Amino acid sequence: MPRGLDAATKAASAAERVRPVYFFFGDFQSQVLRVNSTDREITWDDQTWLGVGRLGAIEQVSEGVELKAYGLSLRLSGIPADHIARALGDRYQGRTGILYVALGDPAWGLVGPARVLYRGRMDQMLPTVSDDGSVSIVLTLENRLADWNRARVRRITNEDQQSRFAGDLGLEFVPQMADKTLIWGRG
Repeated sequence: MPRGLDAATKAASAAERVRPVYFFFGDFQSQVLRVNSTDREITWDDQTWLGVGRLGAIEQVSEGVELKAYGLSLRLSGIPADHIARALGDRYQGRTGILYVALGDPAWGLVGPARVLYRGRMDQMLPTVSDDGSVSIVLTLENRLADWNRARVRRITNEDQQSRFAGDLGLEFVPQMADKTLIWGRG
């Protein structure tokens, strides 16, 4: 399926200087994280996106024709130690992470709409310490296809049904039916 571009984005991409702007949306349990790759705050989609500038890095986004899960890693460096402890203590696994890309004009205004570059679920967040003592966090995102081979364990019990659909009484009498003697076909 072709990916079309609007006229403003085509013109900006043909300019002498192209300024890509990346946006990352992370749905952490304690808060929603919205950051961009510039050194300033940008308002986009009626939200303010904090600029992390040179503190952030994005691994090359891969895609292919094979049916396999392609992952993505994001690095954020120069983080204070108290923020690292708070980030690692937050619940993030399995929650949504989206990477967008747009083109910016010389004043860092957006030209055309931002496009989804990668959508996945946050998987791991690992702190790394470099030789100079600076600390960075690497957040990996995984594609939905990573669940392809994971077993789905479901039971036909009232407890399992309640865990997914609280208040549903469809399996309420299953334990009683296990030892029930039914007489079938007599009048």
